[in-house]
Amino acid sequence: MKNKKFKQNNFQATRNIQSKAMALKKVGGKIKIPKRQFIGHHPEVDKHIRNIINHNLKEIKF
Repeated sequence: MKNKKFKQNNFQATRNIQSKAMALKKVGGKIKIPKRQFIGHHPEVDKHIRNIINHNLKEIKF
């Protein structure tokens, strides 16, 4: 019961269709959640990640 209330509150906060499906699903039912896309290794992606990390490290240093 506690978990169902959490899922209902989660849906109300996010208006996410998957959260609604979990809130309304009967106990023991299965929900199909699509696989997330993975950003693989690529020079452009690595460059952007490196820039973000360097920027964050500069903010941390005094």
